[in-house]
Order: sequence, then structure tokens, then C-alpha cells
Amino acid sequence: MTLPATTLAAVKVTLKVDAGSTTIDADVNALIAAVSKRAERYIGRSFEVTAQTETFDVARRTRSVFLTHCPVDLAQPVTIKNHIRRDFAATPAMSSDLYAVNASTGRVYFESYLITGPDVLQIAYTGGLSADAAALQAIVDLEYAIRRQVAHEYQRRLTPGGKAAVKSRSKGTVVAAEGEVNWLQSTKDVLNSYKIDWISTRRSNK
Repeated sequence: MTLPATTLAAVKVTLKVDAGSTTIDADVNALIAAVSKRAERYIGRSFEVTAQTETFDVARRTRSVFLTHCPVDLAQPVTIKNHIRRDFAATPAMSSDLYAVNASTGRVYFESYLITGPDVLQIAYTGGLSADAAALQAIVDLEYAIRRQVAHEYQRRLTPGGKAAVKSRSKGTVVAAEGEVNWLQSTKDVLNSYKIDWISTRRSNK
């Protein structure tokens, strides 16, 4: 489950809705969950710090790879295995003096070239943006961007789950139309600052 990037109370402030009114609570909470999930998917990183396992293809002369779910929690074990036949269960972990991990970028540097081939490198680690919802919501620019997006979608009477709503000209009612809602440009600008902007071939397994 994706951590919520904003709160019901914050969205109510943006919508100028009385805090004591509960009329919109269910719809706004559903939108917070839906928008947070879409945002997490868009940036390609986990909002929550969790255990991750990623498997990489390795080309010739590869000396570094990037982990997806940064920052990496270096207080937790990092286990790296490189095996030509991808027999990771029986392969001992690489010695920690043969690599270095940049926690903030997720880049792993190796002291020497790796065994090459498809799916021959496996890295197990712990990473993600925040330990819990409170920590995630304390990331001010991200929280504000998601809050504004949720308020925007609620004001347009969007159905929870991200389908755009349009007015029927004949009846003047709001109906759901297929298709994911576009990001506000201001929201997209913030999300892009958290988006992984490099390319690396991998297969992820949580």
C-alpha cells in the first residue's frame, strides 16, 4: 500500500472546507490514496522505505549501477551477488570492500568489472523516500504538490481512482470518462524533481 503524501485536513484547508464537516471526507481520502499511488508510480520510487531486491543485466566494462528506491538505508544490510548462471541462492555475497553505495543517488560503484550477461547481478537492500506517512508528509514541496492535485481533482468532481469527469451537455450532470487524469503542471514539475532520470536495465522483485 502506498503511503499518503498529504492529509485530509490539509486538503480541506486548500479547498476552504470547514474542518468539522465530514461530507467530503470519504471522497477526498480516496483521492489522496489514488493520487499518491499515481505519483509514486510516476517517479518510479517507493514512498515508503522497504526491503527491495533488484536484478540487473550487466554489459561489458560495467563499473556501476543505479538502485531505484533511493535514498538507500545504509544502516540495513546491502547484499550483492554476481553469478554467470544466476544461481543467487548458492552464491556468496560480494565482500563490502569491493563496492561502495551512494545512499542519496542509489549509485553502486564496483572496484572491478563484473561478470556480464542478462540477470547476472542481484542487489538486495532497503530504500525509499520515507519511513512512514508523517515523514513523507513532512517533505514540504511534495506534500503541497499532491495536496493541490487532490484539491484540483476534487473540484473537478473526479471519481476516486483517477478517471476524468466531464459534464453531460444534455443533462448537466457529471459522469466519469475513461483515462487517467493529467497532472497539474506545478505538480508535475515537483514530481519530476523526484523522478529517476537515468536509464538502467533491471527487473525488480519486492
